[in-house]
Amino acid sequence: MDQQVTDQTQGEGKNKNPEMPIPNILLLGAADSGKEAFVKQVFGREFQRVWDIGFHAAVPIPSEEPFSVRLIDSHGFEQLDGNSKSVEDYCKALDAVLEQNRKAAAAQKIHAVWYCISPSSEKQFEQELTILWKICGEESLRDRVAVVVLQDGTVKKSRTNPSLIASLKDAIRTKPHDGMIAFSVCSGPDLVPDGEKLIKWTADKLQDEMLQEAFVTSQAVSLRAKRRMGKA
Repeated sequence: MDQQVTDQTQGEGKNKNPEMPIPNILLLGAADSGKEAFVKQVFGREFQRVWDIGFHAAVPIPSEEPFSVRLIDSHGFEQLDGNSKSVEDYCKALDAVLEQNRKAAAAQKIHAVWYCISPSSEKQFEQELTILWKICGEESLRDRVAVVVLQDGTVKKSRTNPSLIASLKDAIRTKPHDGMIAFSVCSGPDLVPDGEKLIKWTADKLQDEMLQEAFVTSQAVSLRAKRRMGKA
């Protein structure tokens, strides 16, 4: 995936062991979905902000901790924000990524998709579903899509929007995409309640032991997973 997806990864962003394959994770979601804070929590590190309208390999801020994951990200979409992609243009950019993925060598293909969605997204729920069905229309990816509902852990329960998760699950069940799964996580280092489940699901989708090791070593959510790998 060398052309449509610009690989800006340097130094800390590249695997220091050239013989170890790198897992490729595609990040999707609106500009204000909270995915930037989410990936910071998952990997315990800062990333340079993605302002461009296209998809790029996210560049991590240098750190002593190992990082061997390729995150493919974009600024996201928001129809009311003139600085963001509209849903239509976002879909066009995503089409280019998917076309590139079809032609990519096995090691460069997308291994998992994290679609980040905020409880406040109910107002644009149909637009969110349009993008979800597009990614699930890809035969090689339809069982590799995780919808990650990003709850605000500082908000009282009475103000959260559990109906969004129910709506997502209902929508998923009405489409022939049985492989899609939804997780709910709150802000915080442990990403409760489903942070551990998301890490395990992603590692399972990688299948290859070296890819799993690269991912588990890089993430900062599940100490249990690192212990199983003998990395903690």
